[in-house]
Amino acid sequence: MRAGRLLAFGVLAAIACINPSRVGAAAQDAGVTWLIFVDDLHLDFRNTGYIRKLLRSIASELIREGDAFVLRCSGPSPSMPFTTKGSLLDAAIGRVAGNALPWTAIVPSSPANELEKEVRYRASLAGSAAIEILNAGASLSSRRQAMLYVTNGYDLDPPEVRVAEFASAAQQANVPVFAMNARGLPSAPALPVQGDAARWASYRAAMLNSLRAISEPTGGFAVLDEAEFADALQRIGRWVR
Repeated sequence: MRAGRLLAFGVLAAIACINPSRVGAAAQDAGVTWLIFVDDLHLDFRNTGYIRKLLRSIASELIREGDAFVLRCSGPSPSMPFTTKGSLLDAAIGRVAGNALPWTAIVPSSPANELEKEVRYRASLAGSAAIEILNAGASLSSRRQAMLYVTNGYDLDPPEVRVAEFASAAQQANVPVFAMNARGLPSAPALPVQGDAARWASYRAAMLNSLRAISEPTGGFAVLDEAEFADALQRIGRWVR
């Protein structure tokens, strides 16, 4: 029986629900609840294969018997309810796909950005979805919890309010957040510099800083580039357990 349902956001947001019958028994053990947030509204489609590989590595290297987990997406990729069944996570990972705006539209050669409203709207959806999965995890408060937040990051000044609220909510809930830069995944293609190189450098710095802002206030950390991914999952495992 379903005990609750996460809200949908427009036509892009997926629905995630909580099934306590799947996790009720496990909630009494010493396992970890993994809140896996895939911000597909801010993930490049061409990196889909690398993102799925990362998620499969998370499933195999971090999740242990007795752990509970949920996968929530910010956009149209299907989400998965709380469960302890690895087969459900495997199936959900296979349906994840990047749905970000084209990077050539987000970072034009001139500072003016006609898509600013859409950029902020998508960031608001992401922040709201991240807060929802965090709130849903509160129903399993007897277990240790950690959030894995996979995204490109956000180039917004000032920051989008819901994204800023998320970091505060995670800190208050005592849930460490580990933000993972999808563009820094091993072998993922780098974005070529277009137009003003200084603008591109500023854009990249803002995106990486947003990952630090999401994670570091919560007691977690950001994984920003290929070199850091080499031992990132081991570090997270030691941090949480």
